[in-house]
Amino acid sequence: MDSTDSPEPRHGPEAPGPPAPPAPAGPPQEPPPGRARATAARHPLAVAAGAGAVALIIGAAIGVAAGRSSQQGSIDRARSDAASVQAELDSARERSASDQQEIAAAQATIEKLKARGTVPNFVGDTLDEAQSADEVSSYEWDVKVRRQVSGRAEGTVLEQSPREGAVLARGRSVTLTVAKAAPPSWKTIKEWSGSGSTRTDEFRIPDGKVRLKWQFSGDTNAIINLKDPGGDELSGDLILNEIGNQDSASRLYNGAGTYYLEIEGGSWSLQLQEYK
Repeated sequence: MDSTDSPEPRHGPEAPGPPAPPAPAGPPQEPPPGRARATAARHPLAVAAGAGAVALIIGAAIGVAAGRSSQQGSIDRARSDAASVQAELDSARERSASDQQEIAAAQATIEKLKARGTVPNFVGDTLDEAQSADEVSSYEWDVKVRRQVSGRAEGTVLEQSPREGAVLARGRSVTLTVAKAAPPSWKTIKEWSGSGSTRTDEFRIPDGKVRLKWQFSGDTNAIINLKDPGGDELSGDLILNEIGNQDSASRLYNGAGTYYLEIEGGSWSLQLQEYK
């Protein structure tokens, strides 16, 4: 082979040459419009892929938003259900408390109705004292009153039923017999008896309705004179002048004051009476 012949080219990587000098500084060069259109035209799949990616992102965002809205609705419904359950629970508790109170009140009423007390002695007490006794108020006994004329002070308890010591249930009755004043009547305040002629001691006639009652026996003349000690012997009020047996009475209208009687006759008895 001639040394002047050009060497044959070698296949394989070439030895790197010296580095290219840096490009001069300046504004970036834009590709010509035609080249840009050509590049876009050469890559339609890239454009479609980008649009699809955007659609997927938007769909995912919408799905997330819809999921969040649905989740918030579920939370709100759960809260509403919880509030409703709490309200029902509170109402049930109130009803239970009310029921407990009614049961306690009913039990207290039953205990009161079952209570019994021992009847004390009321005889000799006044009606007011008997009615205000502790046992009467504690056991709510109904005090019934019967009134009876008696020489005891008005309002005094004379009898009782049930008797002292009896056991009586709550709400039962106690009957008391209570003294009352007698209705007005003629009551003797002075009396004399004797025979023949007599002059009585001086006595006093009270205010109010007064009468003189007498009984004479025999066929003699019965005479009664009512006289004032301050008057003369001939003055006086002739009350009776009759013959034979007498049994009668006469009102005295002389008024309150001091008097004496002159009496004549057989056997006699006299009573000075007051109406009260």
